[in-house]
Amino acid sequence: MADSVRVLLKIMSTVVAGIVITLLIVSFALFQRDVRVYPSNVFVSGISLAGLSREEAYEVLNNNFSSKQEEKMLLEFSDSLISVPLHECGISYDIESTLKKADSLFYGENAVIALLRHSIIRGKRQDVAPVFSYDENRLYDKIIEIKKEFDKSSVDARILYNGGYLEYLPHEYGRIIDVAGSMENISAALGKGLIGSIELAITEVSPRIKLNDIKKVQDTLGAYVGLFDVNGLDSVRCFVSGLNGLIIMPGETISLNKFAGQQGETIIKGDSGNETVSEVKNAFCQTCLQAGLEIEEDSFIVTNNHTQPILLTAVIEGEKLTIKIFGCQLEKGKKISIITEEEEILPKVRMKVDSRLLPQQQIIEQEGKNGLIVRTYRVVSKYGEETEKTLLTEEIFPAVDTIISVGPESMRK
Repeated sequence: MADSVRVLLKIMSTVVAGIVITLLIVSFALFQRDVRVYPSNVFVSGISLAGLSREEAYEVLNNNFSSKQEEKMLLEFSDSLISVPLHECGISYDIESTLKKADSLFYGENAVIALLRHSIIRGKRQDVAPVFSYDENRLYDKIIEIKKEFDKSSVDARILYNGGYLEYLPHEYGRIIDVAGSMENISAALGKGLIGSIELAITEVSPRIKLNDIKKVQDTLGAYVGLFDVNGLDSVRCFVSGLNGLIIMPGETISLNKFAGQQGETIIKGDSGNETVSEVKNAFCQTCLQAGLEIEEDSFIVTNNHTQPILLTAVIEGEKLTIKIFGCQLEKGKKISIITEEEEILPKVRMKVDSRLLPQQQIIEQEGKNGLIVRTYRVVSKYGEETEKTLLTEEIFPAVDTIISVGPESMRK
């Protein structure tokens, strides 16, 4: 009985060994074939490479990707979707790197591991994501361009004076596109071969003034009432309307032009020779001085040197201009300040080949200059302890890269 069992085991072992050897021989044969052409289960961006040599695969991908020159990258945030042509961002398909990625599925430095991997994945569809190359500077410039268009300013709380009553208007939060964070998101997506539904990094921005900052209007610090014939002077009406309800925080210095609507600059520059316009501007200046505020009359820049917020109200009724400045009571122990912080952007060094130069020769075509990011924050403290620091605005002044021309041989090092 024992002898028959041993014979049976020997037969089974021989059969199993034969099957394994046969599978290895077949796998090796297929492996050797696939060294020359791609197997039927390999796809790149939905394009089959079945039976193609590497040179043929390159040509097929080149023809297909060339037709996608106008393909667009999709960027999204909040409820917005932005489509940007790849060429505008300096993004292109890298065919050589894509084929290397496909090769890595089957081949490697270790022949045994490569054979085993080949045996495992053969027969299963292998979808290879395309590899993208991109110009970082062009992509950065495009994000800056998008930022300028889609950043949304916050809206300050205001108290409008109208018909003898004060009307409280609520604040609204804004948003800015975080350039560095968005670059990271796009770079990560491109690294995975994706160009659709890429999230832009968004930072919420706070208003300067919130409703709970101005709960109670107290003393009248300054007032002015005068008669003006403003018929036909729409710039004056817009100017006054833009300043009605303006809040200036303790220690804050602002330009009244910035808050005076679209006609603010017209008042100071374009219509400065008009007698009525000059008198209206002078009325605001005199009211600010009466309220104990510092004002530069030429530039219309006001500083609130009080320890409380101030409210500026202005309204034109018929020919009567009424300006009033009130003090607003903050919550006990609460202090709000506006601070500015700066961050340097270091320039990059870009090398470009100039065939007119000798090998190893270098010429600095453009000296780099530092850029700057200027951020303004609202800081709230209670009884001397900081309780809130929120971003208000962000301005980016890009760096200027250093550009160096080099001889043809220099880039090969």
